[in-house]
Amino acid sequence: MLLALLTSLLGGAAQAADLDAAYQKEFAYLKAEKSSLIQATEALKEQSEAQLSASEAETEGLQGRLIFQTLQADKLEETLNQAERASFSAEEDADRVGALLMQARTTLEGIELPSEVTGPEAEAAALRSVFTAASERIAEGGQVRVEEGAFFLNDGSEAQGQIVRLGNIASYGVSQGQAGALAPAGEGRLQLWPAEASAAARALGAGELPAKLPVFLYENLDKRMEEQPAKTLGQVMEGGGVVGWIILGLGIAAFLITGIRLLILRSAGKPGALADAVCKALEAGDLQGAISAAQADGAASRVAQAVLAARGMAREQIEDLASEALLRETPRLERLGPAILVIAAVAPLLGLLGTVTGMISTFDIITEFGTGDPKMLSGGISEALITTQLGLVVAIPAVLLGNAIGGKTEAVLSELDRAALQMVNAIDAPENGLSNAEQQLA
Repeated sequence: MLLALLTSLLGGAAQAADLDAAYQKEFAYLKAEKSSLIQATEALKEQSEAQLSASEAETEGLQGRLIFQTLQADKLEETLNQAERASFSAEEDADRVGALLMQARTTLEGIELPSEVTGPEAEAAALRSVFTAASERIAEGGQVRVEEGAFFLNDGSEAQGQIVRLGNIASYGVSQGQAGALAPAGEGRLQLWPAEASAAARALGAGELPAKLPVFLYENLDKRMEEQPAKTLGQVMEGGGVVGWIILGLGIAAFLITGIRLLILRSAGKPGALADAVCKALEAGDLQGAISAAQADGAASRVAQAVLAARGMAREQIEDLASEALLRETPRLERLGPAILVIAAVAPLLGLLGTVTGMISTFDIITEFGTGDPKMLSGGISEALITTQLGLVVAIPAVLLGNAIGGKTEAVLSELDRAALQMVNAIDAPENGLSNAEQQLA
């Protein structure tokens, strides 16, 4: 048994030695593997760093190329913009040249221009021709020319005679029967203008310069000029429509009210003169004379009668009765006064109403017929402007008259107040020779 135990121990030791040897062998292998992995890691790290450096260098190169390409693109874009602006400017210049040539064909008679002008050289040649012809027309326009020609008389008949042209802006005609300033008759023809200018026309036809030169200026001879007759009040009011007639009615009412107000203020009498007469009679002791002086008609007379009727009373009572008389007369003297100012305030508003209705009518016509014919629009525009004008024409005098009448009313009331106080003082004065008791007995 001991032998078996010893054998067993020896076998376990051998196994332990084998196990240790195997462990040492495995440890050495792992250590070699670790060293190999470390070396591989270092190699990979160096390779990665090299690749990273190369990538960074390549990135910097690409960024530089990108910046360069961006700058090149900006330069190309600026060049393109300049080219577009130059092209647009060239198109505008071409349009201006075309418009100038078209206007030259219309206004410069006798000039010969090609129907189509293409190319800078052709445009330059055409412009030279235009400016040369324009210079000739300007020089011609500064001269007085006498030539034989025909023009229409006032009765519509055509007459032959001399035509005196002051450049291209005015003309005079001299025939055997009539002479005077000429106006466009349309299509390049001339007609005798009704205004008196025969003496000046005959003097110019004879090569003389008149002292006074009545002239009719015109721009061209394409459109007929007609003398516009002066509008009557009825025509003006017809253009203003219903609102215009209302404003006219208010204006007439304002002037009538002003007249009535003047009559009312005039009916107040002369308070100062009346008070002087009453006071003189009282100072002389003539009570009956004072009463007779106060019998005149008007507000001043009524105030004087109220003051004299209070004789014998205390001064405070006399002053109260005088104030009461003045208060009774104030509404009479101020009657219809605010009406003028009301009309002055309403008239511009009615003018504005007419403006609005006129513009509404104009826009209704535009909606239905368009803007091709200005004559169709003139009715609404005329109503809009005429009503505004009428409103101001009525309002401005009404404001002036209303304030003037108001000032006159204040002056009359102030004079009445002063006259009443003067008579109160005269009644209450003891030196007038009439005591309160004597006045009361009288």
